[in-house]
Amino acid sequence: MLATGIPQLLFIEVTFPNRQADFAVKSKHLTPDFFKNELASFLKIKGYLPTVVAIHTKPDLEHEIKAELEKIARSLGVSIKIAHEDMQIQI
Repeated sequence: MLATGIPQLLFIEVTFPNRQADFAVKSKHLTPDFFKNELASFLKIKGYLPTVVAIHTKPDLEHEIKAELEKIARSLGVSIKIAHEDMQIQI
């Protein structure tokens, strides 16, 4: 966070793909669609979207989750990256 108090980066967990929404709700995790709702709320409140890093994705479902997140990134005009081991981020 910069001294101005404006977040430049958000880390949000996206554990399951949209097709597993029921299980995600039961286990209190997000899917890309739930994630999109959170981003829309942030945008409405703050008026912008910072760079986003998705964390806690299921490794065996990462390809599917990544494809769904790419659609969201395009529709909202935001950068969404999936975290990985040894990832370095500069803000």
